[in-house]
Amino acid sequence: SMPRSQAMLGWLALRRRMRSAPLPDVMHCWSAGALNLVNRCWPRLPRVLTLVEPPQPQEMPLLRRLLRYSAAPVRVITPRPSVAQGLRTVGVPADLVYTLPSVLAPAGLEPSASDRQAIRQSWGLDDSTHVVALLDAPPVGGDAVTAAMASGLAWESLAAKGSQPPLAVVVHPLQPRRMQVQVMFERLGKPFRIIQDARLACPWRMLAGCDAALTIGPAAGGLGVAWAQALGCPVVAEPTLDTLAQIGHEASGLIAADGRPRSLAYQLHRLLGDAVLAQQIRQTSTVVTRHRQGAMDQWRQTLADLYAQITEGHRPVWPPDAAARLAQAVGDWGKALAALWL
Repeated sequence: SMPRSQAMLGWLALRRRMRSAPLPDVMHCWSAGALNLVNRCWPRLPRVLTLVEPPQPQEMPLLRRLLRYSAAPVRVITPRPSVAQGLRTVGVPADLVYTLPSVLAPAGLEPSASDRQAIRQSWGLDDSTHVVALLDAPPVGGDAVTAAMASGLAWESLAAKGSQPPLAVVVHPLQPRRMQVQVMFERLGKPFRIIQDARLACPWRMLAGCDAALTIGPAAGGLGVAWAQALGCPVVAEPTLDTLAQIGHEASGLIAADGRPRSLAYQLHRLLGDAVLAQQIRQTSTVVTRHRQGAMDQWRQTLADLYAQITEGHRPVWPPDAAARLAQAVGDWGKALAALWL
């Protein structure tokens, strides 16, 4: 793992790897920064980049350069159609990008009643509270105010029919608009509560305690939805390329007409107010997850074929100036950091 999620800070570990082991056939990178570091240190080494989250806009020019003008074969794997489309939009050739669905093993993931109770106790809630999680990848990508408004409107419509259980909305502690939600809930004077839980970054650790998950905005979809389906947490989603590829409306989740609070609230009201519908979605989601798991062998074969494709006829050569290239990469990074702070 890279310190502070910055690939360039991991150059010492990379240097040790270069000294203690033979040159690998393929380097598999998990971020644009890691791809950049490998490109600087091993320019002739075939590499594969996996992107599970949409790149930041400022990363797109770097990715385009690294993918289009690489001295060695390079490919991109992503489970998100939106990422593939974004790369093609900035000029990355389509034949360099592969879209493979997320595969999660359902075995051992089915939460028990004790799991649900333990998670809710950690929040100070009982089983009567409606709990809605703002689930995006990254976990701070969605809009907390939109999620809170949709949840509140759904509660109001349920209350009009005589059902008035407390409501809690779970957001990540780094969610930029969480304090606005807190102020809004306090002013409304309703039995609403906002919960900040860092476990949203690892949704398999807390989704068992939720009644529903909202995924909205540019970060909607992705691995968070896959985890929710594996754990039987029904999802209400804004229609995007990613959510439409993952969710069958009224089968493995609910798709709102758009990303506005009223549209999301309508689907959330249906989910929280109809236990039969919620149970059907849980069951179908489990079946979908098991189907994806059944495709694991095919996924592995596709990855093996991809490795073979980029290494065929290409033998990586250890650059004689590897140490100089590494020093240059680290030096350039150090100068950029110094310029930023000074």
